[in-house]
Amino acid sequence: MTLKENILRQLLNQDDQAISGQSLCDQFGVSRTAVWKAIQALKKEGYLIEAKTNKGYQLLQDQDSLDESHIRQYLKEDVPLYLFETIDSTNNYAKKIAIDGARHGSLIVANHQSAGRGRQGHTFYSPADKGIYMTILLRPKEPLQELLKCTLAAGVATCQAIEELCYITPQIKWVNDIFIDKKKICGILTEATSNFESQQIDSVIVGIGINCKPIQFPEELKKIAGSLDQQSLHRAALVASIYTHFMHWMNQLSSPTLLDEYKKRSLLIGKEIIYTLNNEKKIGKVLDINQDGNLVLQQGNKTITLYSGEVSVKDWN
Repeated sequence: MTLKENILRQLLNQDDQAISGQSLCDQFGVSRTAVWKAIQALKKEGYLIEAKTNKGYQLLQDQDSLDESHIRQYLKEDVPLYLFETIDSTNNYAKKIAIDGARHGSLIVANHQSAGRGRQGHTFYSPADKGIYMTILLRPKEPLQELLKCTLAAGVATCQAIEELCYITPQIKWVNDIFIDKKKICGILTEATSNFESQQIDSVIVGIGINCKPIQFPEELKKIAGSLDQQSLHRAALVASIYTHFMHWMNQLSSPTLLDEYKKRSLLIGKEIIYTLNNEKKIGKVLDINQDGNLVLQQGNKTITLYSGEVSVKDWN
């Protein structure tokens, strides 16, 4: 890290307390002039830093920006990071850089999406400063059957991060939506690209969109969409926590613990749902989620397995 980045990290960790210039000099083995220049550089980047007589430097601004220094402060490893103030879709960008050879674990984050995407052609409302819109690019070595669990891993990772930072208990609506109080606060879109010549999966792209701050939703979304409603949440911390948990689970796709963590957060187990099969709406009771992440349903006196499709909780309709 550069001196500027190290000083920013210290300021961010001060919890509204000033830190002396001499303390920074001693910690990083530099002169007072070097510290002063780094502070001036941070000010030019937009950080509001107050120099208090006999106390030192204090960062005054809201710490919720999604800039590189903020995100890297919370990441535990050196991650290829692509940041955008606005972009059409982080998943679209991930596909582009995948073709160019971007590394496994590359992380794309945007403050706003102009054309956020969900499953089955749905859009994902992505206003500026209100949410997290992130995509993780994977170069998988696992068998295809294991890769089908990527969405499960993303759901568990996102819930764990929210639980840790927001003290809220979200639930997962199979297979890729996260709910709080019967409203969707997060969507996950997993896509894959293949190598035509080798007929192998070349990359897996996992997009995660979360409504974090209070949002004025369009009329058509007000009844179904919600948010974490966390005005003071540091989105950079949530991005890093989701990433860390997700990469952990990507190394544990075959572990039964992943499925256990997913199932204990399931919104559907034990509930009657409405689902579509062969263009016909049906009702069934969710008994379980099997080892491959598929829904096991009781329909009349039959037990069936649902591999994909849109589902809803019957009592909510």
